[in-house]
Amino acid sequence: MSGTLLKAMAVNRSLFNQTVGYGTEGEVFRHEHVKWSYTGYSLSNYVFDLHFQEESVQDEVEAVLRTFQTKQASTTWIIDPFCTPATITTVLDRYPRSDKGEFTAMALRMSDFSEHRQPPEDFSIQEATSQADLEVWGKVVCDGFGIGGAQAHEYQRLCVNAALASGPDFTFRQFVGFRAGKPICATSLLLDGAMAGIYWVTTIPEARRQKAALTLLSHVLTLAQTQGYEWSVLQATPMGANVYTILGFREYYRETYFDGVTLP
Repeated sequence: MSGTLLKAMAVNRSLFNQTVGYGTEGEVFRHEHVKWSYTGYSLSNYVFDLHFQEESVQDEVEAVLRTFQTKQASTTWIIDPFCTPATITTVLDRYPRSDKGEFTAMALRMSDFSEHRQPPEDFSIQEATSQADLEVWGKVVCDGFGIGGAQAHEYQRLCVNAALASGPDFTFRQFVGFRAGKPICATSLLLDGAMAGIYWVTTIPEARRQKAALTLLSHVLTLAQTQGYEWSVLQATPMGANVYTILGFREYYRETYFDGVTLP
């Protein structure tokens, strides 16, 4: 297993984590010991790329949490195999949180890509480029992830803000799948020169198990392949992992996430 490949996977993930802080309401903080992104809202504020000293890890964690306390926002900590020290998860376990779990970091060598060639009936794909298109894309993301009520507006706004992010090191593109003219699935493609990152893969509940997301992903991966990308990366939930293996993705490592972390 190539350390260079694993690092490239982590770098693409880090760039995605930063996009949510690029909106007009947001903020991105980069330091050699920690990075974080603030969305301007109470949710999806990521803390990542942690490189704390063993003797000061709890103080460092508390410093970040105090920063977000002043913003009246909770945090989501992403711990990958490159984070240090190893005791960081033990320290985070001491704080209140709403959830803890794992993502599976998967990668696909494009030469192993198995294109899906059986789209659902009356299915079409559109890249979301205008503000109106992005509003539709953001709504599909919210509906697919089951985000409703008071949080739906905030999450849609942060998704659209992130979609508009751009930088010297990456481009970020958003796509929507339609069936009979109705938007039913969505995804994003983050291109950083080394990796084609797949993010925000979702299908609205009533359109699942129709291979819509599989068709959309196949389209997006083909685009990346035609641009010369040799590798693609994504982070899978248990529900999505089987879909990705159909396309040729395989597991390389796990990330632990701590969601909704706050000071006591």
